Amino acid sequence: MNNLSSPIFKFSENDLNSQEQIIFYQYWLKLKGNKNVPKRSDFNPMDIPKALPFVIMASVLSDPARIKLRLIGSRCDVPVNYSGKCLDEFPVLKPLNEMHLKNINSKKPFIYSNSLELAQDTIKRYSSVVVPFSSDGENIDIIMSCHCEL
Repeated sequence: MNNLSSPIFKFSENDLNSQEQIIFYQYWLKLKGNKNVPKRSDFNPMDIPKALPFVIMASVLSDPARIKLRLIGSRCDVPVNYSGKCLDEFPVLKPLNEMHLKNINSKKPFIYSNSLELAQDTIKRYSSVVVPFSSDGENIDIIMSCHCEL
């Protein structure tokens, strides 16, 4: 089962589902400032200790474009074997992978919700706020997201 909502680009803090998501998004906005996209080097995990356990960081690989999970926060309820793997390696995550790949070029944050069957009779509903980062200020090479269970 996979019930992935369409990404929502026009949202406010009122649309976020947890205090951790609000902290995370406000921090990203602060780092972004007047730039199109903040640099990954600007991100200091110690600045958002309350949100950090809910954050997933992924690299954007090219040729072919892929999303590789690098770090998974301790409060993110995902299988441990996802870390270090690409989203396209898991059939259940294929729609999520396609959403992220389509949205890399937008360079804009977005929110979505999803329901995943992770084990028999175990369905997790969650929401995510997803934000882009760039090493060169132009090309998105890191995506971070903050998740909360619904």
